[in-house]
Amino acid sequence: MRLPKRFLAVPTALLAFFAAAQAGAHAQKPVAVAAYGDSWTKVSVGGQDWEAYLQSLLPKGSSVADRGVYSEDSGNIGFREGGIKLALSSPVTLHAGSSAPVKIAVKAPITFNEYQDAMPASLGNVYGSVQFGTWSGGQFSPVSGGHPAGRVLTAAFTPAHAPSKNTSMGAGTQLGSPTARPDAHKVQILWQGGNDEDLPDNSKLAVKGTLEATRAEVQHLSAVHNHRFLVLSVLVNEYEVPALKGRTPMHLQWIHEINAGLKQAYPNNYVDLTDFLAKHARGIARETGIKLYPQDLKAAAMGVVPDAFTVGDGVHLNAQVRRLVQAPMLASKLRALGWA
Repeated sequence: MRLPKRFLAVPTALLAFFAAAQAGAHAQKPVAVAAYGDSWTKVSVGGQDWEAYLQSLLPKGSSVADRGVYSEDSGNIGFREGGIKLALSSPVTLHAGSSAPVKIAVKAPITFNEYQDAMPASLGNVYGSVQFGTWSGGQFSPVSGGHPAGRVLTAAFTPAHAPSKNTSMGAGTQLGSPTARPDAHKVQILWQGGNDEDLPDNSKLAVKGTLEATRAEVQHLSAVHNHRFLVLSVLVNEYEVPALKGRTPMHLQWIHEINAGLKQAYPNNYVDLTDFLAKHARGIARETGIKLYPQDLKAAAMGVVPDAFTVGDGVHLNAQVRRLVQAPMLASKLRALGWA
């Protein structure tokens, strides 16, 4: 394949995965992909998300489903993916003619970090939504937090439609995710942990929650003999580094612990975006036309994603980086593993 002249200024490593991704686009092996994560996965920049860029680099007929949800922690993501399995710890009754929220209690099988927003869910064979929080005097208040394994969590389950008759659910009834089953046989891209390190509880929950959720997700796939998954690193942004933006050193330590744990557990499936963006910052800037300021170069030298590579919030990657770096990098990895 003849590459455009503009790529001659790009580092060899960047050229390599871009060329591999382009070659993959002409292969004859369509692939179905589901990308699970938080706003790093969900955010659309300039009308395009990175999943759309990735799909354009995969063989014709491929699909990439965006399963990102803003602000979610690893527990929410793991639940939606199907790896974290929750069940009622006490009976509950859904009353005929009512679609009002019902108090439920479930036990966390692993360290469970959750965000307060509602998620689609099914309780037994009743479809609706679930939201974690507290109940007081019959009133529900959504709450975010981290919970050690074995803790009973309270939540509100809201049926999508009022049942025609009273429906009793016994202890052990599964609280499930509607996307878990259809996505179980797809290649999955798991990108989580970016919100866990902001948990007010403590660092052990941040690190354990992310690593345990990822392990549960991978086991969920293995149960159906699917071993096709990628695990993306938690991005290290400038605001996480005390020397750059004054954050507490603990946040940076937690991120490094999460990434080290992911890399050790999944060496062949791990994709370190932070490392690549930092090491090749100058070449990426030349290719994308992004201007790097002294602060950005200082960040890159420290192994940190430069702010210039984000949409301006210092957190989410911008359209140029998604299209010319992240998407080709992931397409190349899928191609190298023989999955596309």
